[in-house]
Amino acid sequence: MKTALFVGRFHPFHKGHEFAIKPLFKKFRLVIAIGSTNKKNKENPFSFSERKKMIRAVFPNKRYKIIGISDIGSDRNWTRNILKKAKFDVAVTGNNWVSKRPRVCT
Repeated sequence: MKTALFVGRFHPFHKGHEFAIKPLFKKFRLVIAIGSTNKKNKENPFSFSERKKMIRAVFPNKRYKIIGISDIGSDRNWTRNILKKAKFDVAVTGNNWVSKRPRVCT
């Protein structure tokens, strides 16, 4: 079975996220990457731990991995950071910015 990566900030985790993620369990092993883990402000009100608890509350009986991703300020380094933390075959996103990140950094 292939592994899918789903990246989001999840401020907060909502029904749209649930709707997008739920069908992935049928086709993939899943890695959920919580972004902006180093930010705490008006646009990022929840901690990594709080967002992780939200996701676990919605999918308590599923197997998946949750990783945290910091905002780095460099697309290339941001992508490298994800590639260091998770092995995956496909990235699933509805976010145009995320979908345009480099697939391989050399």
